[in-house]
Amino acid sequence: MRYEHLDDDLEQLCADLDLENGALGTYKSASRSHRDQPFTRYYNKETAQVVAKAFGPDFAMLDYDRSSWKG
Repeated sequence: MRYEHLDDDLEQLCADLDLENGALGTYKSASRSHRDQPFTRYYNKETAQVVAKAFGPDFAMLDYDRSSWKG
């Protein structure tokens, strides 16, 4: 499962396990008014390097593309 596709992945998991599909709630969305903006608007080379350094092990474990911030 990946956060980016969590709803779809949960739906598939429930189908695979023959479980009733549970919907995920939305929490604290009002405090994140930037959610309607593409994430690439907030990243440049410098910020991407900071994130990659801080979360490098996670990127490797989850097989994230370090250049995906470019959009």
